[in-house]
Amino acid sequence: MHRAKILRRPLQRFSHTDPPGGQWARALQSAEQRSDADAVYFVGRALLLGEDGAPAKDARAGKAWLRTAAEMGHAPAQATLGRAVYEEMEALREQAHVHDYQAAAEAERWLTRAYEQGERDAARTLVPLYVARGDLAAALRMMVSRWASR
Repeated sequence: MHRAKILRRPLQRFSHTDPPGGQWARALQSAEQRSDADAVYFVGRALLLGEDGAPAKDARAGKAWLRTAAEMGHAPAQATLGRAVYEEMEALREQAHVHDYQAAAEAERWLTRAYEQGERDAARTLVPLYVARGDLAAALRMMVSRWASR
């Protein structure tokens, strides 16, 4: 449920009253110029989920666009990318029964950046990351910090 809340956060400038494809076309045009982090995020999220006018679901392309928006400092993109990488890592771990430390480090980096910019819900994924690596003190600090910021 939490993932859906972040991933489906509406962007005011990309109205759902646009004609079919209009929203996607405008966002893609803005995103290609790499000057509008909201548009880059919208395109990445749309491709990741296969929604909002995206031609098809393409997780790899979606994550690439999200990474661009995250690098532009877009907190929701950082949180979405961190969660996507974390979920991918968890799926791989379940299949292979091994930890993907590089993916965990990337997920932690993006989620930490998002948390530091006010995306308090990023803590929901950071805490299990800390616990998985055995850093219970960091997990406890994050839980206390999140509770105190309510």
